[in-house]
Amino acid sequence: MVKPKKLAHLVIRVRDLERSKKFYTEVIGLHVTDQSSMMVFLAADTNASHELAFQAVGAEAKGPDAAGVGLQHFAWQMNTWEDLEAAYRKLKEHNVTITAIRDHAVSLGVYFLDPDGNQSEVFYELP
Repeated sequence: MVKPKKLAHLVIRVRDLERSKKFYTEVIGLHVTDQSSMMVFLAADTNASHELAFQAVGAEAKGPDAAGVGLQHFAWQMNTWEDLEAAYRKLKEHNVTITAIRDHAVSLGVYFLDPDGNQSEVFYELP
């Protein structure tokens, strides 16, 4: 039987590498682990080669289609309730579109859109 260890990384297509890099480093708090002319690799975990990568597809690329097949969202787990509150404030300070705040009974999540309209979440898992 196949049994993966964990999901190691996610690659998303973006229109502008620098804009996405700025968003995910300055607003979300990730750090760049590597970069080329067409790709940026980032991580929250300082031991990871990358957890998220961007591939440039150009300024004219169509955005995500909420009615079509594809990624709905990806999520970043926060260590504490206070970290989740701080992330929410940071999103608001940067005028990021918040699409939902949800209580999932086992976690609380704040859903938002990145500069290309990809939905992401910051969440705190309840003890």
